[in-house]
Amino acid sequence: MRIGSIIGSVLAAVLVTTTVQANSGDLNIYGFMSVGVGILDKNEVTIEDFEGEGNFKQDTVLGIQVSKQVNDNTTATGQLVSRGSSDFKTEAAWAFISYQTSTDLTARMGRLRIPFFYYSEFLEVGYAYNWVRLPSDVYNIPFSSFDGVDFTQRFSIGSLDNSIQVNYGRLNDELTIFDENYQSDLKNMAGISLTSTYGDWGFRIAGQRTEMTLDTEVDEAYVSAVQVATIAQMTHSANPTPQSGVDLQAAASALAEAEVVFVEQRRIDQGQTGAILLAQQMNLDLEVQDEFAFDGHVADFYNAAITFDNGNYSFIGEVTAIEYESGLLVDNRAWLASFAKRWGDTTTHLTYSTSRDVLNSGDSGKLQEALNLQGEDKSVTLGLRYDYDVNTALKVEAQYHDEIMNRGVEGDYAMLYSFAVDVIF
Repeated sequence: MRIGSIIGSVLAAVLVTTTVQANSGDLNIYGFMSVGVGILDKNEVTIEDFEGEGNFKQDTVLGIQVSKQVNDNTTATGQLVSRGSSDFKTEAAWAFISYQTSTDLTARMGRLRIPFFYYSEFLEVGYAYNWVRLPSDVYNIPFSSFDGVDFTQRFSIGSLDNSIQVNYGRLNDELTIFDENYQSDLKNMAGISLTSTYGDWGFRIAGQRTEMTLDTEVDEAYVSAVQVATIAQMTHSANPTPQSGVDLQAAASALAEAEVVFVEQRRIDQGQTGAILLAQQMNLDLEVQDEFAFDGHVADFYNAAITFDNGNYSFIGEVTAIEYESGLLVDNRAWLASFAKRWGDTTTHLTYSTSRDVLNSGDSGKLQEALNLQGEDKSVTLGLRYDYDVNTALKVEAQYHDEIMNRGVEGDYAMLYSFAVDVIF
């Protein structure tokens, strides 16, 4: 199914529900669900927790949305989502009140979806796109909602229809990064996006900025143990005595005990600790405690997309850029290009996507490289979608994923085979 018509079908389903239930006090209920399985042919490659035995949870999502027309201008909306990837923990993805100040201006406040991507409003509505899941090379932000406000102004310039959205908010929640949990506080999340359509063409450009704080910490005991052991080694090498030998043995024993605790730490905690030690060892001119930390550091996100859809052929190209002020997360550039052809109820599509980390310049980049923080991936996905009944789609996919570089070393490649059924109701 073509890209534009899929999104239109989702919106049409909501409108149908609204029409049917308008006599019940304008209380509208609709939902979406995806169930699927993914099988990876190599466990050495990491693709969203898939494995050779098959994962039946990762692509399973259930969402229920309720909206109530409070008065002529005000609507209350809530959306509960249960994800198999989170052991079916249910959370509120949307919980906001919207106010229609005019036919062209809408204001919303509460829990909203992040306006980062082209498919931001339909991140988990599998029926809204051709893929089994959105390409993770591009759609790789570890959260999908924020608490705040946004304002959307719609306007036209000749045949060009536009909407501009401004948002501001905050997210204080637990995030999963590198498959580990971190308590986060993303403050002053502010951004703007412009979306335009002209005939069969669509365009989007957006930018966001936020202050990041994560509950990471330096393992001071390990830093101290390494420093003491280094000094003991240098002293014993320069002037070996019985006492220096005893001191070296004691320092080595203390270091071994500290290392047992250190290796159990989370990856970012290890990186923050390792940055201090490596900077000293490499004699780098850096304020490591500040530059390789998260307390109040800024992150910038940029997105642009272009689409084409004439009913038979469709295309989407999307590019993202993320820049981190903290050296513990590496700047990233990612993009995708997807072509689709529709034959009646059947759609075939081919997608290429890639993600590449970009090291900082100077000593900061040298330290990032020494910490093995960089990675690079590319994927080619061939898929088929069959809309075999009303509001129901069956999908099959084969994805070739190449981990060109993972944690600073050469990675491996694998094939991921997926099957899913998506419905809206």
